[in-house]
Amino acid sequence: MGAIMSKALDSLFSDISKVGLLYSESTGKFSVELQEPKNLNSKLIIKDVPEDLLVIDLDSNFTLNNIFQGGHGECKRSDYLLISESERHIFIIEMKSSSKLKHISKQDVRWQLQGGREFWIYCKNIINSFKDYVENQKDFWKISDFNYIERYILSYGTSINYSEKRPTRLPSSKRKSKYSSNSPCNYETIKGNTIYWNNLKEGYLHRRS
Repeated sequence: MGAIMSKALDSLFSDISKVGLLYSESTGKFSVELQEPKNLNSKLIIKDVPEDLLVIDLDSNFTLNNIFQGGHGECKRSDYLLISESERHIFIIEMKSSSKLKHISKQDVRWQLQGGREFWIYCKNIINSFKDYVENQKDFWKISDFNYIERYILSYGTSINYSEKRPTRLPSSKRKSKYSSNSPCNYETIKGNTIYWNNLKEGYLHRRS
């Protein structure tokens, strides 16, 4: 069973850049497994994702090192972009296997998430600028608006050897949903190998400013 996604966005990205969804016959739901680039021991599983979710492996397929010098973070990019048109959400995710935030550079994460944001802006501009050149397919390469909720996430403690294996479900007393100010410089964090989509979407995460 295949997932359904935005035709416009699906037609924009190459197949090699996409991460396929996994379908469970027993639950009738989809999940996705993200792997930190160049680190086979670092993975994040997101359960119960929408079937139109488009997952782009940005870090493995996009580089600016041959164009920019890179001394100020301009060559940085996030690991993944997760886009759901049906739920109007885009997640820009950076993964780190370390289980301790103090071992992770804030500046590096901010640069990487900012790079992911700039790539998403570029994608929107490409669609809006070039859709009029696609003969008889304006409706195909058209998104009525780009009013997506943008979320910036650091996923850490993703080593497959990390002891916390249970999916992240925060109790209601500890939940936060103040993601309206979420930005590359004010990103949210999740810890562990597995999380449910609704926890991501509803902003029931931790914040690190």
